[in-house]
Amino acid sequence: MLALIVLLFVHFVSADNETVPFVGWKVCPNGEFVKGMMIKYQKGSTTTALDAVALYCAPLYSCKEDKHNWIMSGEATWGQWNIQIQWCPSGTTAVGYSIRRSNNHSCIAQPETLINFQIKCENPYARDIKKGVWLEGKTENCGVWDIKKYCVNKTALCGINTAVKPYKRKDIPTGVVDVNIKCCNLDFDNQ
Repeated sequence: MLALIVLLFVHFVSADNETVPFVGWKVCPNGEFVKGMMIKYQKGSTTTALDAVALYCAPLYSCKEDKHNWIMSGEATWGQWNIQIQWCPSGTTAVGYSIRRSNNHSCIAQPETLINFQIKCENPYARDIKKGVWLEGKTENCGVWDIKKYCVNKTALCGINTAVKPYKRKDIPTGVVDVNIKCCNLDFDNQ
């Protein structure tokens, strides 16, 4: 018997024991799934930080790239958006993701700060972990990637929820400290 487990994360506890609440779920319109991404990122002399993740939605087999159809859950104050939206190749949609965290050895960042975000694009009906394309933001090449997480078969990414630690001082920004992704069934509504 297959059991379905749903975990609801309501907050993230930072390295300094500060509780950082998740902002709230943002979900693609019914029948649409994540087909592209763009990040907002801060690089400075004293810190690096991921400040927001925007996911772009489209119908499953749409070839149309609509830069106006996006979702985002939370955004930190500083940073710049990457110049280009990265789109999944034709016939694919996002079915997995991973986050890159600061490891305090190679990054100038707070310990819990995220440095980057990536999505895996594949044909959601013919999944093969060795195939597909990973799209990632343009950031510093530092920190460590978390374990790659995938939607189960016949589901695809359709929603995002982030925990954004507010800046207390401009010289110590933190930004996005955690990301949760929602996977929706390809044959049903996204609700």
